[in-house]
Amino acid sequence: MSNKILSNRISKNVTPDALAKVSQAIKLLDEVLGDETPISVEEYDSLRKIADKLKQETDDVFDIAKQAPDFLEEQHSLEEMSKDKGYYELCDDIRAKIKSAMTKLDREQNIAGAEYYNACVIYEENVGIKAKRGNAKAQ
Repeated sequence: MSNKILSNRISKNVTPDALAKVSQAIKLLDEVLGDETPISVEEYDSLRKIADKLKQETDDVFDIAKQAPDFLEEQHSLEEMSKDKGYYELCDDIRAKIKSAMTKLDREQNIAGAEYYNACVIYEENVGIKAKRGNAKAQ
């Protein structure tokens, strides 16, 4: 097999205490984010979503609105806009950290899975070879 990786390149265990800390961190994140905002699927699908370029343009307009708030509609106060901006940026920061952790988690899982799979394949091949050679236990 040409796609085998070196055996035992990864050899890690996670203690129950460490796993409990991970669970606590996820629980804390859930608490920080609070309850999900109630919104229908249709409303959510129709939202204008901010991408990188649109975020900068939105920030520029917000900066102008702070200088000339007399054009704001009643339901769009600077205070609410500031809260939305801050929460968006908090979520953006958290997403970046989670994305980085997920990339690492995916790589580690794939390496461990490949080593696990390869060890099982090698074991299976060895049993087959021994069985062909007449090893009763392998047969």
